[in-house]
Amino acid sequence: MSHTTHLLYSSGLIISSLLFSAVSSAAEWQGPLEGIQNTFLKPKYQEYYASAETLSHDVHQLCASPNNQTLNTARAAFEHNMLDWQEVQWLNFGPVSYFMRFYGFQFWPDKKSITTRQLRTLKQNIDSTYEDDFWKKASIAVKGLTAIEAILYRDSFSPISDKTNCDLLYQITQHHAITTKDIANEWKTHSVEEWVFVEEDSSEDIHTVALEQLLQQWLEHLSVLKESKIEIPLGYNAKAKPKMAEFYRSNQSLNAIKQNLQTYIDLYHAGSPSLFDLANQAFPKESHALDEQFLISLKIAGALPETVFSNKADQANVEVKQEITKLVESISQSQAQLQQLIVALGFNIGFNSRDGD
Repeated sequence: MSHTTHLLYSSGLIISSLLFSAVSSAAEWQGPLEGIQNTFLKPKYQEYYASAETLSHDVHQLCASPNNQTLNTARAAFEHNMLDWQEVQWLNFGPVSYFMRFYGFQFWPDKKSITTRQLRTLKQNIDSTYEDDFWKKASIAVKGLTAIEAILYRDSFSPISDKTNCDLLYQITQHHAITTKDIANEWKTHSVEEWVFVEEDSSEDIHTVALEQLLQQWLEHLSVLKESKIEIPLGYNAKAKPKMAEFYRSNQSLNAIKQNLQTYIDLYHAGSPSLFDLANQAFPKESHALDEQFLISLKIAGALPETVFSNKADQANVEVKQEITKLVESISQSQAQLQQLIVALGFNIGFNSRDGD
């Protein structure tokens, strides 16, 4: 998109926004807000908790009967739980934002292998009955999916042959399940509006402010997806750093990306009316273009080889490199389109809090 075209596109959206704002009411935003809440936050956290419980149970079976079959069952449960996490990972807001629970679910990127080093230290002082007080003080690096993946997939931990490591793994999965249960229950009894603050004398509508918070988080996660999940590990702008890929040990990096992309599509259409429905009233061309761009990204990601993050031959393949470039460009375009659309709809989207370190 040229600079001139971009200005015309933006100006058109702004003019249309003024017309749309004149006929729309803040109450309309309750549709997509409730849609996201009832389609994602409440049921998806319940699913995340259920698969965390299954993971803990399967790891318990692994430790009771350590063999390749129980190991593979536990790994399959981990991969299921990891995908459930991808559906809510975009939102560092609400219950998950308290007590560092968001980062406790996944300590990534782990640039200095802190998780591995701390797990080895913890093994030397393992207590078979770690209590809640321990986990309240424990490092986020030894909690959640990053730590679970390290023990399940790193040969040096070998939960089949090392009972101490398996016991440690079980305790981590237990704590992981308890944490997901707590957050799922908190979403059951609370609404998004309860997690935002509006001044008593403010004229701002609570539904609008709450949805604005969610949209900001969504935009920020698009940056995480493009930069941290694709560009850095695959060396898009510099030398490849494959160990920086998300869930590289379990070779689930690409699956996580595909789940994120599907989640964006679902978010866009959540609610009655959905964000897509409301945008389509004022900007039919732009709203459909964004929908199509999300689908294009998902199609490109779906065509990439499953080993693209772990196989140097795949990364060096000219055709694969071209598809990676297309994917990055497509995600960038969808992010720009989404931002322009929601700003035109009257939302105040500010600083990207996930940019940088």
